[in-house]
Amino acid sequence: MHVIKFEGVRLPTFASFLDVAAAIVDVPEDTAKWFWRFTICAGRRADSPSGEVRRHSQALLAALPTSDGSIADMLRERFPDYEPAHILGEWRSSLQQIIELASEREICHWYGDDSEIKRPSA
Repeated sequence: MHVIKFEGVRLPTFASFLDVAAAIVDVPEDTAKWFWRFTICAGRRADSPSGEVRRHSQALLAALPTSDGSIADMLRERFPDYEPAHILGEWRSSLQQIIELASEREICHWYGDDSEIKRPSA
């Protein structure tokens, strides 16, 4: 696991698993692929046009369930040491931060900081 810094802002720990979120909810295929690429950034910098960042982030945020009930079992299976509500909350918070930061610029930059590798806090 790595910490994602988006426009210099450290995102919540589970932001590095937004690709999992995109894989388990109903989003367009291009959004799922975009988040797969978004999270593969450990030790490197990445960028994308802000319109693309906002579009994919808004699609995933809208697709996330309002409560963990419908995806709780999947989350418990993938992350057995963490509460599904905590994971879902961090995903929502991450996406909201990304959308807000992306609205302030034309090109967005992020970095996967693997110097801070640690297990997510429950």
